[in-house]
Amino acid sequence: MAHSHSHSSVQAPDNSNARRLLWAFIVTAGLYAD
Repeated sequence: MAHSHSHSSVQAPDNSNARRLLWAFIVTAGLYAD
């Protein structure tokens, strides 16, 4: 199991999760602001 892109593979889910949380926050804030 010697993957060169292991670092990228591990950072992908984390980044996606953070982005999802950010999107949820923005959408919620927008709905509440309206």
